[in-house]
Amino acid sequence: MPSTALPSAGRTGARQRAYDAMPAPKLVFAIGSCACGGGVWFDSYSVLGPVEKVIPVTYYIPGCPPRPEAIIYGVAVALGLVDNKVAPVEFKQAEFPIPRYHPADLRREGDMVVYEKLEKV
Repeated sequence: MPSTALPSAGRTGARQRAYDAMPAPKLVFAIGSCACGGGVWFDSYSVLGPVEKVIPVTYYIPGCPPRPEAIIYGVAVALGLVDNKVAPVEFKQAEFPIPRYHPADLRREGDMVVYEKLEKV
């Protein structure tokens, strides 16, 4: 089911009924930046947001307007004719030098608490 328009409050029911009437392998393509994320109207009063808020989306084809090659490539990926171009993503925890405090190394001077051993790890 190609979805190219923004989901508005008036069209939500019709889009949901069309999705429910589809046969078993339900493939939904969000075509264009409006369908993928709401486009420039994402915060408008009559727009609900991306299509995935109304029906589950299987494939996203971005672009404003999407290029014909991108649409053909998205359909070819859905049919299994070409491999998916996905780069592996590695997440690395950032390491910040955080001082470690031990309660035995703290002493009170008036209203302040002073740490006697300043060591960065």
